[in-house]
Amino acid sequence: MARRRASEESPRAWLETARLRARCRVALGEGADALAEERARVRARPGDARAHAELALALTARSPAGFDEALHALARAAALGPGRSEYPYLSGTMLLDDERAAAARPLLERAVELDGRW
Repeated sequence: MARRRASEESPRAWLETARLRARCRVALGEGADALAEERARVRARPGDARAHAELALALTARSPAGFDEALHALARAAALGPGRSEYPYLSGTMLLDDERAAAARPLLERAVELDGRW
């Protein structure tokens, strides 16, 4: 499946597409394969911020048990792509959904600071 380059789509479009892809793979019974593929992408391209973010989405789509590892992967994505707003946004929304508003707030503020369209 061809993936667009980061510069070719908006952060929101990428996020929604990646989330849906991860959820569909789980719904089709391919969650374990999807997770293995995303882990392999991170190993093959450790400097690729999107690979880390897509690993996070695969982790959370498959099981809530992957939450902490997903946050770690998103922190790595944010470090690799400091100008990208989708990584702090995704981390912030995950924390907010986990009822950790105090931890979510600075991440969501950072996302808006980077891209006011959130």
